[in-house]
Amino acid sequence: MNKKGFVLVETLVVTIFTLVTFTILYNSAVPLLGKYKELSYYDDLDTTYDLYYINKLIKNDSNYITIKNNHYKKIACSDISLDNRNKCNELLRVLEFDNTVDELIFLNTDYTEELKNDTVISDDVKKYLDYINPSGNILLLQNNGYISYLNSILEVMPTVDIYINGDTYSSGYKSGAIVTVTCESKDGISNFSPIDSFGRTFSITGDNYSKQATITLNGYSDGRTISVSCTSNSNLTNSDYRIYKIYQYSSHSDCGVSSYSYSGSCSCKTSSGDTMGEQCNANIYAHGSCSNWCQSYQANDGNSYTYQSGSCVRNTNYNTCWHS
Repeated sequence: MNKKGFVLVETLVVTIFTLVTFTILYNSAVPLLGKYKELSYYDDLDTTYDLYYINKLIKNDSNYITIKNNHYKKIACSDISLDNRNKCNELLRVLEFDNTVDELIFLNTDYTEELKNDTVISDDVKKYLDYINPSGNILLLQNNGYISYLNSILEVMPTVDIYINGDTYSSGYKSGAIVTVTCESKDGISNFSPIDSFGRTFSITGDNYSKQATITLNGYSDGRTISVSCTSNSNLTNSDYRIYKIYQYSSHSDCGVSSYSYSGSCSCKTSSGDTMGEQCNANIYAHGSCSNWCQSYQANDGNSYTYQSGSCVRNTNYNTCWHS
């Protein structure tokens, strides 16, 4: 081969190699660029912030439980309670949310495949779900072509606490101790029920996210139960209880007997019609009844006595001490 032929072959080889290289690069780069462009619309910061405020509105709405009971649901402001509907409309207006093209979706991810088979849901949302592979209950927002989600819609159990403040005595507290019951929920509180086993009423203060109830434990008890049940707007309930021994300083059988007093009187009569009577006392009470006491006179003086009327009662007076 002469010199010109060698140069021609060399040129062809280089040209073919260059074309093959660029073809491979093009086929690799174009899908990546498309994927990058697609991913650039996912989890946009502004959309995520928008979701935060939407999520807060929905979770604190009284209709949230109804929404959550669906496998998935495209949410509109008409699904929100009347109390918050104007807030919802205003929020979506500020976000330039268009119900005809944009989507706000609640999803229990156990039913993701069911959602993907729904022709009402856009293909963009379905592709996004493949990308994030979420779990639990989530809120999805597609707005102006951008898509994001929050798993903070996962419900958090409300926290409850019970504590007592008062003077201690023996294995309990003195009468007058104050018990405080609290409930807190970031999802909002739908029901707060503190209960006293003595049936006394609590004083309740607080707002929709934090409530406090107080009660003064007066009197005495060997086991006074204070319990609480708290339910969030997410329909999750937490409960707790405490049992307190309360001591009171007063007269009581536990303090021992101080003295006895007697009330009433007994009246007896003889066979001849004579009567005799006496105020109740320790002697009469010791006979067990007025009738027995009357009969005891027959044994003493030979006359026949029978019970006519009356009764004898012994009253016990106890010492004063701390008791439960």
